[in-house]
Amino acid sequence: MSKVEVKLDDKGMEELLRSPPVLADLKRRADRIAAVCGFGYKAYAEQGRSRARASVVAATRGARRDNARKNTLIRNIGAGR
Repeated sequence: MSKVEVKLDDKGMEELLRSPPVLADLKRRADRIAAVCGFGYKAYAEQGRSRARASVVAATRGARRDNARKNTLIRNIGAGR
């Protein structure tokens, strides 16, 4: 067997991780997770210093209670695939 070595270009990877298509994809995934979780969950996507990131939060008191009792966010993370 031959040995394969992959070398990534750091600057290119940073560009890719900060690109608008990646941010849009993360936002789409976060929106799907929030929709599956139900009322009171909100999706956010933003551009960080080194990469785009997205999150889903329990934005209302009812959603926070629901998430604490049922682990709603963890159970529905698969909706982002």
